[in-house]
Amino acid sequence: MPGYVSTAESSPKSTPDNPIQDTPRAIPPLPDFNGRVLGCAAFCGIIIAGLICWVQKDAKKLIAYSSVSHMGFCVLGLFALDPLNIASSGAVMYMISHGLSTGALFLCIGMLYDRFHTRNMDVMSGLSRVMPIWASFFVFFILASVGLPGLNGFVGEFLVMLGVFQSPMTTLGWPFAVLAATGVIIAAIYLLYLAGRVVWGPMLVPEVHGFAADEKHHVRDLSGREITALLPLAVL
Repeated sequence: MPGYVSTAESSPKSTPDNPIQDTPRAIPPLPDFNGRVLGCAAFCGIIIAGLICWVQKDAKKLIAYSSVSHMGFCVLGLFALDPLNIASSGAVMYMISHGLSTGALFLCIGMLYDRFHTRNMDVMSGLSRVMPIWASFFVFFILASVGLPGLNGFVGEFLVMLGVFQSPMTTLGWPFAVLAATGVIIAAIYLLYLAGRVVWGPMLVPEVHGFAADEKHHVRDLSGREITALLPLAVL
């Protein structure tokens, strides 16, 4: 046919000195430098969002920004490209566990807001004395979000760090695992600070509904409906 060029005729032939793959790649491979660029972006997200969490006074904002920091680990896992795909599997598990623990923390803060109409950590502390059931759930979910061994957050975080450590130096490599470990430390600092500030410390309850701050009898612990909402998340 005029104007038609056969690819079979125009393509170079395979010879012993110049072997050519018979099956071409449908999608070109991702350039190596993209892994490091995305790794640097993920590391910056982990550190910057972690430092933002550190200075928050609003408990809900602290948990919200912690999600941004934690998603940086998922990005590292997805683009580690380690030989056994350990990091990508860890990233998926990390997203699932993070959704459970962070969602539960949002519920706990919402239960506080329903009682005190504030999320300011400066006006409430020592709530374990008047709300022991709530405090137990809250600390449990905080430890799961930190990645305490034995809880769901540890599995995904460990697999991501292991996969990034074993990834080729052309993509991420062990330096990114070492850098990301600083994000783990920062996360532990601001989350444990949140728990220590609200759950323990001197007894401080905000004034609400006409009750003075020193009147503790108006503070009620979790109801059966609220426990039912939190218990499945704690089991998972």
